[in-house]
Order: sequence, then structure tokens, then C-alpha cells
Amino acid sequence: YEELANLRFTDPQYLDHVWNSAEYYFLGKDYAAALRQLREYLRYEQRSRRPLALLRYGECQVLLGKYDDALT
Repeated sequence: YEELANLRFTDPQYLDHVWNSAEYYFLGKDYAAALRQLREYLRYEQRSRRPLALLRYGECQVLLGKYDDALT
């Protein structure tokens, strides 16, 4: 999904591809990659999944042992 998102930056479904990428990285326990995708998602998304994206972002930080970053 990350590659698909990179290929389709101007596509209306770009954020869906980024979101799917972040979710699958999270489920696959690649938390650093999930953080990267969540950062990208949060750069552009202002409404629909923003609360869940922020929660996932904090979870990834905690799972990577970055507790201070998770609090912010």
C-alpha cells in the first residue's frame, strides 16, 4: 500500500492508501514504518480518521519505547 500511495499522490484515494499502509504496518508490528505512514496521513487528513490516527501514532511511540514522544 505504501508503494501504491507513492505512485498515486494526486489520486483522490491517496489518503486511503496511506491509511491502509499504516494499518498493515501496525498489524505486522513494523511500528517505525507505521509511524512514517501515520505522519504522512496526518499531514493531509483533517477529519475522518484523524482521532484514530493520533491514537495509533501514540501506540506506535509507546511500543517503540518512546514514551515522552507518545505523551506529546
